[in-house]
Amino acid sequence: MRLSGLLVLGAVFAFANTANASYVVSVQNGMGDSGADVRNDGTGTMNLNVVLDGNSAHTASEFAVTFSSAGLVLTNFAWGAPYVTDGGDDVSVPQVTDLPVVISDSTFGVAGGPVDLKFSNFLGSGDFGAGSVLSFDVQVPAGYPLGPVEIGVGNTAGTGNPSFLEGFGDAAIDGITGFELNVVVPEPATLALLGIGGLVAVARRRRTA
Repeated sequence: MRLSGLLVLGAVFAFANTANASYVVSVQNGMGDSGADVRNDGTGTMNLNVVLDGNSAHTASEFAVTFSSAGLVLTNFAWGAPYVTDGGDDVSVPQVTDLPVVISDSTFGVAGGPVDLKFSNFLGSGDFGAGSVLSFDVQVPAGYPLGPVEIGVGNTAGTGNPSFLEGFGDAAIDGITGFELNVVVPEPATLALLGIGGLVAVARRRRTA
């Protein structure tokens, strides 16, 4: 199924015309923010969206979501309607069925390259105009290094601006805003609750001993 989707894409691109539409691309959370703190106690997760602001429809998209450092875990992703996630035309790397995966420099491409994920899809019918073209979830593993992780959008070739396809031609990208995920230790109240939970567990073991 995925092979047929690729063959269709290749055939159509051969007759593609360059599009005139332009977009502003941003990575943001559900509240529209471009940054947030996430705990490194193993429970910290963040849902993010790749948002296109523009005024023209397009039917194919391919781009990379990039990370300034490796080690976060991709737990899920979903394309915005009318794209179909994990359908025959979704040739993203990795696929939803491969998740969860630890994001590294070899998740997409070869080791030694950028830390990124490839998202690629095609609409057999209908159009996507603007809004959240992709939603994805990342988890911060326990003990992950503190500090910022920059999450952005790049070209899957690793150079130049990201390639979004409007109609069947490249759409111009007027600007890109990434997301800063700031990894922090749990708040004191959270640590206190974890400590109390540990004491309760020890007390229960002693009673049953």
